Amino acid sequence: MYHFSLRNNFVCTALALCAAITLGPSAFGQAFSPTLPKANSPAGSDAKPKYSLPRTLPKLEQPQLGDAAQSKPNTSFGGSGLAMPRSSNRKKTVSRPAPGSSTRDSFGAFEVDSSLSSPASIGATSSGNGRELFIDICNVKLMQDIMIPAEEEGLLEELNVKEGDAVPAGKVIGKIDAARMAIEADEAREKLKIQREKAESKSALNLALQKYELAKEEYNVAVRLGRKGSRSTHEIRRAKFSMKASRAEVEDAMDQSKEAAGLARLEEINLRRIQFIVGKMQISTPFEGHVMEILKHPMEYVQKGEDVVRFARMDKLWVEGTVSSDACKPSDVKGQRVTVTLRQAGGEEVQFQGQVVTGPLELEGVGKRFRVRAEVDNRFENGQWILLPGASLSMSVELSPNTASRGTRVQR
Repeated sequence: MYHFSLRNNFVCTALALCAAITLGPSAFGQAFSPTLPKANSPAGSDAKPKYSLPRTLPKLEQPQLGDAAQSKPNTSFGGSGLAMPRSSNRKKTVSRPAPGSSTRDSFGAFEVDSSLSSPASIGATSSGNGRELFIDICNVKLMQDIMIPAEEEGLLEELNVKEGDAVPAGKVIGKIDAARMAIEADEAREKLKIQREKAESKSALNLALQKYELAKEEYNVAVRLGRKGSRSTHEIRRAKFSMKASRAEVEDAMDQSKEAAGLARLEEINLRRIQFIVGKMQISTPFEGHVMEILKHPMEYVQKGEDVVRFARMDKLWVEGTVSSDACKPSDVKGQRVTVTLRQAGGEEVQFQGQVVTGPLELEGVGKRFRVRAEVDNRFENGQWILLPGASLSMSVELSPNTASRGTRVQR
């Protein structure tokens, strides 16, 4: 009985292997399905599995060739379950969202505006005078924004301006205590006066000239008397030496007069130096503008070069905008006229005129765009400048007539 059961198991196993090789794994899984005994069957653990084989084998199907989009895998018994896709020459099209449309991810967590990631619409439009380039967003910047320093150290004695004041060019807005320098200036004036009097005095020179003339006359007399034998050689030599000494005194008097004139010039230079320092102790405005900020107050001690007032020019301002290099060339905007439009509260629009003074010196964004800077005239109305630094506005640039049209509008 044991040998018979072992032989049946061997035969079943051999048939199963043949079926697996011939039909494939999927067909074998359906044709060869063992039926295991239940745990509570009477046979128990000694029960042997029974196998059921199909009476007839199904016909094998050949793999189907066709379009990958139309072919479907054949999972029927005995089939390969594979569909070979056929290569297609059709180009794939990718749908893109329209500008301004919103997309949502599969979870609905957030929406993304496709217009933000798309490149800006950049170009130029026609105008009556040739070409115009519109820049939607521009910024206003100060053309001259400086710090007025204290050019000399000392106590800030006076500061007669406040923040927001409009100040003309050259006005003295503050003073540093110059009492010590005033004393030095008085001393220099007295020294200059003394040296000038010495240089102008001719008394010493005149006395030396008279003494020289007398010594010269005595020498001539001694020479005549010496020829007659009335003067000795020694007396003649003495008279000649006295004449030479008198001549030296004349030259010395002339040198002293020149020295006094030179010292007078030095004292004059010293007086100008002191007056220059006193002038630097006055804080004045270099151009017409507005006081933006007060940094030092009266009765504060300031060092040389320390900032006292922040001062800026408001009658002319910079208006800057960024343009794509695809819209125009830098040479198209250099020297061109611009019109700046500022939208005020209530929707009122105010326009200003200006000009692009210089062309861009460098490109930005790896050569994709460049900055346009125009000098614009500001207006002062009702005690206030209309254009203020930091304002956002639009600008229209008149281009040369040969500039090619590349779009409708420029956005930064």
